[in-house]
Amino acid sequence: MNGGALVIGLTGSFGSGCSTLAQALSNHDFKIFSLSSALKDEWKQRLSSAGQAEKEPSRRELQDLGNELRASQGREVLARRAVELANREAAGNRKVFDSIKNLREVNFLRQSFPDFFLVAVQCSSEKRWKRVERRYKEQDLGYEEFQRDDIRDQIESDLPYGQQVQLCVDDTDIVISNQVECHSKQEAIRTIQSRAEPYLGLITNEQLRYPSADEVMMSVAYIQATRSRCIKRQVGAVIVDDDDNIVSVAFNENPPPIEPCQPREVCEKDSKMLGRLEALEGSDCPRCRSKLPTIEPPYRCTSCGVSLKEALFPDRGMQWCPAMHAEDSAIRQAPRRHLHDCTLYTTTFPCFNCAKAITYAGIKRVVYVEPYPDGDGADLLEKAGRDVLLFEGVKARAFHRLFAPIQAEMEKRYGMKV
Repeated sequence: MNGGALVIGLTGSFGSGCSTLAQALSNHDFKIFSLSSALKDEWKQRLSSAGQAEKEPSRRELQDLGNELRASQGREVLARRAVELANREAAGNRKVFDSIKNLREVNFLRQSFPDFFLVAVQCSSEKRWKRVERRYKEQDLGYEEFQRDDIRDQIESDLPYGQQVQLCVDDTDIVISNQVECHSKQEAIRTIQSRAEPYLGLITNEQLRYPSADEVMMSVAYIQATRSRCIKRQVGAVIVDDDDNIVSVAFNENPPPIEPCQPREVCEKDSKMLGRLEALEGSDCPRCRSKLPTIEPPYRCTSCGVSLKEALFPDRGMQWCPAMHAEDSAIRQAPRRHLHDCTLYTTTFPCFNCAKAITYAGIKRVVYVEPYPDGDGADLLEKAGRDVLLFEGVKARAFHRLFAPIQAEMEKRYGMKV
C-alpha cells in the first residue's frame, strides 16, 4: 500500500525547528502529518467528553498524555494514527511525519514505508528557549519548567513508552543544524529550507555529491560504536589530523582483563545504583519530602512523580561504570602523546573527564551528534578554547544508500566497470 512513497520523519528537541522544516518540505509537495497533532486531538476529545472548556495543554501535560497512550495502546500508537490518517487522505507520494519522540514510532514508520528517511533537527538549548519562551510565559511558566520538560524530552530511561529524543537522534539518517536566529516565521522557513534542500536532492537523486570529510569520519565513529558491548549505549570516536588522516579509533568498553558487560543482562552501574535506591525505602522524597513507602520500577515518587534516578543520581551512576569512554580510549591509543591540530569525532558529547583528556591532549576541534551536551564538559572545552561543533550531514545508517548513486553515475560517465 505504501510502496514507492517518499517519506521523511522528523525528530529533535522541542524548539529545534522540526515543524518549521515540515512546512519548508510542504513547498516541495510533501504532505504534513504530525504525531503531536494526533496527541492534541486526543487532548481535545477528552476535554469535550468531560464537558470541560477547551484550553491549550502545557508541554508537560502533552508528555503525560503521550506516555499514557503509548503505555496503554502500544508505543507506536501515535505513529499508527498518523499513518492511518495519511492513508485515508490518499495523499501523494511525498509525506513528512513530524514530532517523533519514541524509537518504536521510528521503527513503525520504517516498516510502513520502504523509502523512509529519519531527519534530526538540532539546535542549542539556549536558542531553543528563546524560540519557546513566549509560549511558556503565556502559561505562567518559565525557564525552570522549560529545563524540566527538556530533560524529560531527552530520555525517560526507566519508561520504555516515554520520551526518547536522544535515542531517536542516534537512529537518524541525516542531521540538520538550525542555529540561525530568525525574526519572522517566513524567514525561519526559508532558512531551514536552504539547509535541507541539498539533502533532499540526495534523497531524490536529483543533486548527487560526494560525502564531506565530516560525514566520512562521523560514519567511521558510528561503525566503531557497533563494536561496543555496553548494555546501555554504544559510543564511537575517531581522531584525525589536519589532513583528515585517521590517527586513532575507539569505542566504549571495559578495559582488559575486565570482561565486557555483554552477554550479561545486568548493567553493573545500574545494579549498584538501584541497590542504593532500594535502601532509601521509608525515607523522604528529595523533591516533595513525602515518605517513600516502596522503591520499585519505574522508581518514581508516588506523590510528586519525580524520577528518583534523575534526582539522586544526575550522572546516571557513571561513577560505578567500569568502561573506558570512547573519547578517552581513542586518545590513549593514539601513537603520539599530544594531538595538536587534530579533530575528534564522537557519536555523543564528551563527559567532563573526557573533556579534560581532550584538553590535555591538545585536540583543537570536537564534532559531536549528541542532542543534549554534557554541561560540565561543554564549559571546560569552552574555557580551553576548543572548537566544539554540532555535526550536520548524512550519518552512517544512510551513508551507502545516499552516496552510492554518485559512484554509479561516475562509473557510467567514465566507462568504469560496475
